[in-house]
Amino acid sequence: MEITTLVTITLILLVFLLTMGVPLPFCFGGALMFMNLAGGESMKGMMFWGLNQITNPVILCVPLFIFAGSLMSASGIAKSLLDFVNVFVGRVRGGLGVVAAVSCAIIGAISGSGFTGVAATGPILIPRMEQEGYPRGYATALVTDSSILGLLIPPSVTMIIYGWVTETSILACFLSTVGPGILVTVLFSIINLVWARKFPLVLEAEVHGMERLKLMLDRGWKALPALAMPFIILGGIYGGVMTPTEAAAVAAIYAIPVGFFVYKGLDRKGFFFIAKEAATAVGSIMVMILFCLMLSQVLVLEQVPQAIVKMMFGITQSKVLLLILINLLLFVVA
Repeated sequence: MEITTLVTITLILLVFLLTMGVPLPFCFGGALMFMNLAGGESMKGMMFWGLNQITNPVILCVPLFIFAGSLMSASGIAKSLLDFVNVFVGRVRGGLGVVAAVSCAIIGAISGSGFTGVAATGPILIPRMEQEGYPRGYATALVTDSSILGLLIPPSVTMIIYGWVTETSILACFLSTVGPGILVTVLFSIINLVWARKFPLVLEAEVHGMERLKLMLDRGWKALPALAMPFIILGGIYGGVMTPTEAAAVAAIYAIPVGFFVYKGLDRKGFFFIAKEAATAVGSIMVMILFCLMLSQVLVLEQVPQAIVKMMFGITQSKVLLLILINLLLFVVA
């Protein structure tokens, strides 16, 4: 089969699998399998190239951050963070929604993953928001949307993978998402405060004076181990003390005693269960990365990106229309 025809069929197969909602690892794996079976000897060495790339030490921080985030999620830090943030904005109308957005941002800075925010805050926040008067659908949507802050607030697993694949400085990737992450957190909070006016919320009695200060200090002390984790990780990376991989290892080691002895949400049985779940998630991610690397390398060698760019410029030269076409393509794929 001619290589041009092979690439065309592979791309059609990939888009078809993506639009059918097939899990991402199987989408890229299916397209790569077809290309490997139909491509002849020219594709046989790609597996060894991909395995060589996936053993890069930089990528080791991905499973370590996922493991650390899973440990912190199960340890009970979410409740202490929610209680602490709730001291400042919990008595404001719509303040509990702000607590959800800010807590997901903080947990994102701990775990580097969007899934951890949902797993850690959802079971606690959604029933509490519903009890205060928020519609359950709204509360679920807010927590789910706020969980994407884990992809923006450093350390972000997505940014680590992007920096590794594109050979961009991971520190620069982290710095580039701090501003947008804070901005999105503020926007979510403002939008929530506007929407909260429509709900018949039942607020707790406000605490004043020394009682409020005592409550703030008590909850702040309980939340301190969790709040210290982002400073340890990001301070070590930005200060040049640790590489992202070393910071991920420190995060995983730090999460174990905090979960067992500080928040006491972990036990031996739960620890092994979390390790198993984290290993499953890491396996899925690493397989997807491997298939994506191999498939993208083949497409780059066959100059497919250049052909797509040339085709799009042949349709229009307008920057606005080009951006619209790209977003329409991404919308169909997503």
